Amino acid sequence: MVLYRPVVCQQCSSEYCTNRNSRCPHCLEVLVMAHRYIYYVMNTNVISDGDYDKLEAQARAVLPDTSPVHGVGSSLADSYTTEQVNKAYFILNLQKE
Repeated sequence: MVLYRPVVCQQCSSEYCTNRNSRCPHCLEVLVMAHRYIYYVMNTNVISDGDYDKLEAQARAVLPDTSPVHGVGSSLADSYTTEQVNKAYFILNLQKE
């Protein structure tokens, strides 16, 4: 498994892999999609269903209808961007520390 470094958001300049308080729309979208990847593709979870629902609701409130957070989760790995997968692996690595 490859370990991924934090990525700096091009929209808000935060390291959204390490800054859990960053709530720019792009960071929220990547975070939600990373948790979907962990849940649907990797068949595990790192946050409770309630916490995920709150995060997803927050993202849906600020993202346009064209955002993938308005769709349903997918178990197909190809449904996720490299950025979202990198974030998922980074989250999992944080859980191991």
